[in-house]
Amino acid sequence: MSSWRTLSRVLAFDAAPYLRVFREEVEVSPGHVIPDFWQVDLRSFAVVVPVLPDGRILTLIGYRHGPRRECLSFPGGFLDPDETAVAAARRELAEEAGLQPGQLVALGDYVDNGNQRGGHGHYFLALGCLPAEGRLQDASESAEAEVLTAAQVDQRLDQGAFGVIHHVAGWCLARRHPAFPST
Repeated sequence: MSSWRTLSRVLAFDAAPYLRVFREEVEVSPGHVIPDFWQVDLRSFAVVVPVLPDGRILTLIGYRHGPRRECLSFPGGFLDPDETAVAAARRELAEEAGLQPGQLVALGDYVDNGNQRGGHGHYFLALGCLPAEGRLQDASESAEAEVLTAAQVDQRLDQGAFGVIHHVAGWCLARRHPAFPST
């Protein structure tokens, strides 16, 4: 297995900080070049699955403009410039859920698309979450908290309540992690 080699990279569209599109010339094997391999750079983000001391999960229900409907989700959002993923996860947990984690477990980081890249997501499991200062009241972030058991979150997943794959990924990564509370 050999690595692809980027021969050139030109910014084709810039709507920073939210979206940038690049046209790359990529050599995929010796002598085989793709002259217009498009890359999409979306902002990096963090998603946090919060577990309360009693083992129940705090979820959020609110409108998401991507799927254009009410969706079940977890606290999460963009990393600010020069902010680490851990700091963003803690900030988003406080801002969206009014919680602080007793323990924050990194579940991995992934890109959305295997070829065009997309967003770079950082996933976390927050254990022993307790009330904290910092919850924001922002019209663009309006969501209602709903505390569910793990079995209820699984059921809501089966019913299609999640509308954004990042939150499904966060749940699946958290659910299979050895630190996840047994139910």
